[in-house]
Amino acid sequence: MWIFSQLLKKLGLFQLFNLSITFAIFAALVSAWNKTKFGNIFYRKKRVLTRLNGVQCAWTSSPSESLYRIEKSLRKDYFIILKLEEEFWALKSRVGWVVKGDRNTKFFHTSTIVHRRANKIVRLRNSIGEWIIDNELIRLHIQQGFVNLFSTSHLHPPGGFCLPMWAPKVSDQEALSLIAHVDAKDVKMSLWSLQAFKAPGPDGLHPGFFQKCWPTVGESVVKEVRQIFSTGKMSEYLNKTLISLIPKCLGFETLSQFRPISLCNTVYKIVTKIIVCRLRPIMGNLVSPFQAAFVLGRRGLDNVVIVQELICSTHRKKGRLGQLILKLDFEKASDRLEWGFIHEVLTFFKFPPPFVELVLEGIRQGDHLSPYLFILCMEYLSLKILETCDNNSWKAIKASRNGPSFSHLFFADDLLLCAEASSSCCSTITRILEDFCLQSGQKVNLSKSDVFFSPNVNHILRHHLCGILGVTSTPNLGKYLGFPLRPNGRSTRDFDFVVEKVQAKLSSWKAKLLSPAGRVILVQSVTSAIPAYYMQNVALPIRVCFNLDKLNRDFLWGSIDERKKMHMVSWDKVCRPKDLGGLGLYSTKARNLALLAKLNWRVMEDPDSLWAKTLIAKYCPNGIMDERLGTRRSGSSNWKGLKKGHEVFRKGLRWVVNNGHEISFWHDLWVGDSPLRSLVHGPLSS
Repeated sequence: MWIFSQLLKKLGLFQLFNLSITFAIFAALVSAWNKTKFGNIFYRKKRVLTRLNGVQCAWTSSPSESLYRIEKSLRKDYFIILKLEEEFWALKSRVGWVVKGDRNTKFFHTSTIVHRRANKIVRLRNSIGEWIIDNELIRLHIQQGFVNLFSTSHLHPPGGFCLPMWAPKVSDQEALSLIAHVDAKDVKMSLWSLQAFKAPGPDGLHPGFFQKCWPTVGESVVKEVRQIFSTGKMSEYLNKTLISLIPKCLGFETLSQFRPISLCNTVYKIVTKIIVCRLRPIMGNLVSPFQAAFVLGRRGLDNVVIVQELICSTHRKKGRLGQLILKLDFEKASDRLEWGFIHEVLTFFKFPPPFVELVLEGIRQGDHLSPYLFILCMEYLSLKILETCDNNSWKAIKASRNGPSFSHLFFADDLLLCAEASSSCCSTITRILEDFCLQSGQKVNLSKSDVFFSPNVNHILRHHLCGILGVTSTPNLGKYLGFPLRPNGRSTRDFDFVVEKVQAKLSSWKAKLLSPAGRVILVQSVTSAIPAYYMQNVALPIRVCFNLDKLNRDFLWGSIDERKKMHMVSWDKVCRPKDLGGLGLYSTKARNLALLAKLNWRVMEDPDSLWAKTLIAKYCPNGIMDERLGTRRSGSSNWKGLKKGHEVFRKGLRWVVNNGHEISFWHDLWVGDSPLRSLVHGPLSS
């Protein structure tokens, strides 16, 4: 971070003013300092190089002690400028990892150029499909699009907000914790939890500035945050936001293919971070177990496991009554929530009025608080569904006879609805969704929604039910949270997209610009993380594992499409731990096996969770430790992955001896790699 200590000392003169005035004065001082003292990095670099060249030319003709001292000083200045140049491009490139010891300026510079080209809006299609090319017309089109999106659809309150009284509420003790006094420790912890150089808000000050200059600015920041919590009001300058458009896909054409993200001021982020830290511990009490997002102890993988089991069971459903699984898509779900609806939901859950007032002071997509508010609002729909299930208007389905029932599964705005395939159930689904959309301002995107039927639902009934729901029938629901859903087993090509994702990250220009150490860091921090997500519950095909390892091997040794390089060390040696002479990289197949063993461990550790209950009821009613676990041959990809990791899981288990009631001294694997009984030949007693 560039140090400007003299300017920071001047900040002490402005402690009498509020932060708005202080930041304005500081911005003016920094702007002047940048022009007069710091200057243009690239001009300074060019100037120092010119002087160095002149000194070295003079040295060749008449060397002297003074020329040596000048050259030494210029070289010192040159290396300082190189460091500043690297930091400059690192900030602009938004690269989330840094290679220590390497000069990455060229890599950061190229990353910035690639990033800018990918995000640059050259043209857009309007609502009637015509191309807009003029920059001013594009700006007006975007502005009008978001004016329409952020405008209320409720000219008059819709009324009819009603939820079951048995729904959980915020307790008195929890309410007090939400509006408790804010001290300096809370503010400092929230600030230090922010990433130092994330994109700043309108004031242009990163969290890194406040972290570095905390002794100078800390008192003013704490005072401002305390005032916000005590009055429930946010100053206008803190509430200002820049909106950045993030493309959802490559080759974007329409405005709907962008996601608006708010770039907030750092002090605003501190306030929302404190609110989130207080809200997060009580979310598990308010949100039903069918919602897996942003609740402590729940994961998106849990929903993936359940959905895969439901898909497999529905595909094999026989008998008179059929089943359906409806995959729903909401248009701009996070941006369409009505403020009035948010207020109604927070009031229903008995959040204290000062907390509600503060929350409604500033809600925007991209801050820390918005996903939690969205989850609470989605709980309205969840409670409505559970209420209709209680009165048998909506009949839920099961993955197995003794397993839990499922009417819906949510992960934020990713919705799956499950029901009996009947006209009455579909009519109830339509009615519940219409009520939710009316109250919340949401809109179902029917063109991106699909329904999957069990094979015992005839074509006439399918057509009729699709007409009620307003969606199309599909034999394949595609992907859910990134995982492909297959009703009848997996194809070896289902995970080719993982290889393509890794390949996109390992571009040839990165291999050219990074040193071997830099390539190791990229493989460790980026490309290994992508397949790890998909290996948590599924055994990847051997061909996919081989291709992933090959991509990492080739990139590590600098091979590119047009030029192959020799691999100086075998991949097995590279994947050894560093203390055994390797680089600590992961072999894909071995890591996949380890993650599947971890899945077994999670089933044993958390048997009361919905996903674990589903697996245990269907495949291992005697528990995950049952030795006969591997005898069943048929099952979903979850089951096959569970079986594949079971041997590693059992070998890695060790008993911690407590009261000795459950452990078998002779037969349990509680010390060493085999039971003690295997070491004793003959009978144990005479």
